[in-house]
Amino acid sequence: MRRWIIMLGLLAVLLVGLGSVAPLASAQGDVNAQAAPSVVTYVVKPGDTIYGIARMYHVDPAAIIAANHLPNPSWIYPGQVLVIPAGNLPPGPCQQTYVVQRGDTLSAIGRRFGVSWQSIAAANHLFYPYTIYPGQRLVIPCTTPPPPQQRIVITSPAPYAVVTSPVTVKGQGQASFEQTLGIRIYDQNNHLVGQGSALVQGELGQPGPFSGTVTFNIPRGQQRGRIEVVDVSAKDGSVLYRATQQVWLRRP
Repeated sequence: MRRWIIMLGLLAVLLVGLGSVAPLASAQGDVNAQAAPSVVTYVVKPGDTIYGIARMYHVDPAAIIAANHLPNPSWIYPGQVLVIPAGNLPPGPCQQTYVVQRGDTLSAIGRRFGVSWQSIAAANHLFYPYTIYPGQRLVIPCTTPPPPQQRIVITSPAPYAVVTSPVTVKGQGQASFEQTLGIRIYDQNNHLVGQGSALVQGELGQPGPFSGTVTFNIPRGQQRGRIEVVDVSAKDGSVLYRATQQVWLRRP
């Protein structure tokens, strides 16, 4: 009888010990969950916009733009990997909608809401020639954030211009090696269809104007594409800085 009492006492002590361990394990799990990284990545798909991705992850579009050093919210492309910082959505609604009235233009709507017409076009998947019509419901994104400082700026060709081969690319930039920047042309499927270089005019290592002419090869017709000007590391060939211009590629 005494042996049974001792065994029951040991069993009770064991159960109490297990009960005390469980909350500790749970607490440790909570700590690990809190320590989990608050940044994820997203691979851009055809038709994506910064504002659509921001809605998907419930973050502020400006935070995605800043985290990825994007000079323009419409300059993203399929296959691009974006960093998505978490927990940056400001309180309250970030977007509203507007029903287009007769005579409206994207520029006029942008001035009315204090945002750029380009950000409205990007939020609504609008491309050249940016046609809108009465009764159309547009998403009006948050106030356009100030653009980050740009190492490379493309001034020609203009955004969504129709270009044929060869195309001359101009702008302002700074090169890390021998005043040379790379020029790359991609088609609508994100395939490299042309590449070359541009020489920065000015003192070595200092910013200045650049210009370069590149040929590209695509099937006959017209398609969306993009031009990239890149500053490439002489050490390992990695891209240090990049500027992108969305264009229409045309082959007569």
